[in-house]
Amino acid sequence: QQAWVQMVARYGKPNHLNEREGRGFAVVGYGKLGGWELGYSSDLDLIFLHDCPMDAMTDGEREIDGRQFYLRLAQR
Repeated sequence: QQAWVQMVARYGKPNHLNEREGRGFAVVGYGKLGGWELGYSSDLDLIFLHDCPMDAMTDGEREIDGRQFYLRLAQR
């Protein structure tokens, strides 16, 4: 939530989201993380999914490509 707010404040919201609800982004944990069996020696198995058309751009002052927006969001 916090990363999303920071990204939208900096770059604006991806323009393909203006016509629908949601954010078009999901983080899926599997393995020990998904099974709630995570320990100190466990690795993190994460998948980042986004629903973004190839031509999507953000609508803020610092406009960036929609795919770049989701990449930076995942890195946060």
